Amino acid sequence: MVKSILVMDRDRDILDIVTYILVERGYAVLSLLSDERIFNQIHVFSPNVLLLDIFNPNEEGTATCRAIKAAAKTKHIPIIAMSTHVKLADIKGKCADDVLPKPFDLE
Repeated sequence: MVKSILVMDRDRDILDIVTYILVERGYAVLSLLSDERIFNQIHVFSPNVLLLDIFNPNEEGTATCRAIKAAAKTKHIPIIAMSTHVKLADIKGKCADDVLPKPFDLE
């Protein structure tokens, strides 16, 4: 069974690179440029994991991530936050199961 990953990043270039890498490794990928209608997309696509771009670990920056973890139908889905912010632990502590610093090594 193919694992599915929903990737949301506001930077088209990063989104395209991450999507390409994951598809090449055999994952089914749904790519989003914004978090608009993300709950609908999660419901339709049923991803095994979410990769979410989080610009800032403040309340506004983590709102989508926290909402996903708070909702009964989505709280079980692991979230990996991608961020350039220096305080990645703050993101992990607020909503993400793990973090991936940006820029990241393609390997």
